[in-house]
Amino acid sequence: MKEFPNTLVPKNLENFNQYRNKRKKAYLRRYIYEFMLDPQFINNKTRSIDLLELQQSSKLDVTKEVLKQLLEEIGQELTEKGWCYEFGLHSTVLFIYPPNEKPKLLQYAFDEF
Repeated sequence: MKEFPNTLVPKNLENFNQYRNKRKKAYLRRYIYEFMLDPQFINNKTRSIDLLELQQSSKLDVTKEVLKQLLEEIGQELTEKGWCYEFGLHSTVLFIYPPNEKPKLLQYAFDEF
């Protein structure tokens, strides 16, 4: 950041929570973008993100509820771009995958094992 944004003025103090949430969403979007550009994702070695680890990252540091809400919003953006996403393992993992390439872990109910 080269300089402070013009919105960082006392008269906007009541909007700072909104600014913070918007910024956290941007950090999350960047994290997912970089995850998807990784060779592990591209080569289908891993298509899942550990949400507990992500939730505790220094830039996010959000509650589980806020993280899930942000991920739902970003998930809709991914869906619009043609990706599929799904929460798994009791909502502790986010899977992102191309259509018709659903990870095997998500294809079976746990009671079938």
